[in-house]
Amino acid sequence: ISLSNTETPEPDVTPLLDKALALANTSRSQRSIAEPWESGHTTGARMAVLVDLYSNPFYLPPFCQVFGARYSGTRGAVSPMKLLDNTFDMLNLDDLTRKSGDYPGMSLIDALEQLQALHHRGLIESKYRSELSATVDKWPEELQEAMSILVQGFTQASLKRREALKNLSMEQIKKLNNDIQTWVQDPGTLDGSNFLNGVNDRFVTELKLLRKIDYTSLFNSARIMMEAVEFSRTRLEAAREKLQVGSYDEIYLKFHSAAGTIIIGGMGVNRYYEDAALLIDLGGNDVYRNNAGGFIDEHDGVCCLIDMDGNDYYENLNPGTVGGTICGSGLLIDYDGHDTYRSDCLGQGSAICGVSMLYDESGDDIWMGNVFTQGAALFGIGLAVDVGGNDAFHCKSLSQGFASSLGAGILVNVSGNDTYNAGPAW
Repeated sequence: ISLSNTETPEPDVTPLLDKALALANTSRSQRSIAEPWESGHTTGARMAVLVDLYSNPFYLPPFCQVFGARYSGTRGAVSPMKLLDNTFDMLNLDDLTRKSGDYPGMSLIDALEQLQALHHRGLIESKYRSELSATVDKWPEELQEAMSILVQGFTQASLKRREALKNLSMEQIKKLNNDIQTWVQDPGTLDGSNFLNGVNDRFVTELKLLRKIDYTSLFNSARIMMEAVEFSRTRLEAAREKLQVGSYDEIYLKFHSAAGTIIIGGMGVNRYYEDAALLIDLGGNDVYRNNAGGFIDEHDGVCCLIDMDGNDYYENLNPGTVGGTICGSGLLIDYDGHDTYRSDCLGQGSAICGVSMLYDESGDDIWMGNVFTQGAALFGIGLAVDVGGNDAFHCKSLSQGFASSLGAGILVNVSGNDTYNAGPAW
């Protein structure tokens, strides 16, 4: 069946299905699977959309047709925010749309002070505020506006993440984070058996904690941050045209906020070793050996990295880094260049209890991972997106569009002559 790009695909598909079923002396209504197929199991750890598709299997072709067209951009330009919104639509998740453009006009300094105040920290000291203002005033206006938008979005996203976890104590959040990191590196996870053997006594405590999380607020946190990324892009592009290529390790700003470190890197070659909750690099062939838009700790649950241009190298073998997340949001956005991504478990657009996305817009890229990577999810959403270029994807198992309980793992590759290599396990 050739699936055309249309929002009303059923006329293309259902006649063929009806003819095939008629030859077997049956019909679609007779072949719908009733809910009793769930006998002996529970839908409590299965997304509703999956239950619907199991119950109505002949809806799968048009379902794939519609959302395949959306993800490929044939129904409009591909962008990180549109991809995330399409995922929310596909999963029938409600209450996840925030009013667009809700960014009050304020200076970057005021946005930073708002961030501190809303996280119950004192105002910026007057002496440091003066020094900070003198630094920021030298930047192009577009860069100041873009960073104000990003900081405001980061502030609201951090607060929304806090709201999502309000039923957990800090000790419980820390335990959950530590247990997840240990679990993803467990031999049973690496060989796939943890996903096949089901829940055992070891995971009961973690499951109880996961059930206390408000996932609507957690997903909204990612949506808020992604919207700020979308609104800041044109301003960042305009600012780049007014900036000169700098020297090695040129840092425009490093601010240790109440919700994590904020870093702005210049147009030259920069090397990042310090973890950052919000990192914007304006250009150059950079090296990232920090969290790279991924998990830091139980305190810094919203992380975002935007790299505007350059042939970049990302490497971190700790779980949840390089565009991964644990109990939060992890966003790695790379707009241009021939890039290399290297991580171990739970990276490259993979999430456990949260939302993550690694979005690479152009260039011939190399993705290297191990297990549970490149669009994998458990109790969350993981998106690995490569829009253009001739790319190579390497992993061991449980990756490249893998999902487990209450998870949606998606790998989107829009164009190019690409290679996929997955190990023999699963």
